[in-house]
Amino acid sequence: RERSLDYKISGFNVPKGSWGAQVVEELRPAEDEIVIPKGSSSPFISTNIAYLLRNLQCEQLVVLGGLTDQCVDSTVRDACDTGFLVTLVTDACITHTAERHRSALAN
Repeated sequence: RERSLDYKISGFNVPKGSWGAQVVEELRPAEDEIVIPKGSSSPFISTNIAYLLRNLQCEQLVVLGGLTDQCVDSTVRDACDTGFLVTLVTDACITHTAERHRSALAN
């Protein structure tokens, strides 16, 4: 899928195969793990992740990552709205400042 309008306007782009798209060795997926590239803040908007998770009979998600006040927030809300039970691992999330992180978690 193409990038979202917000990503286009802001100039946010990490092309496949670029340095910024590389995964550090410790987090590199195993050969049998599924990788789903996304083109928006929430994978529930720009991918078929809900369909995939339902086919895997997944009902509960554990969410962590960055950015707390953007991608993580959007993902948690969309997952809940789509019918999944969500646990957010707050100490495994990060954003640009501690204040933005706290503010996102307070919402």
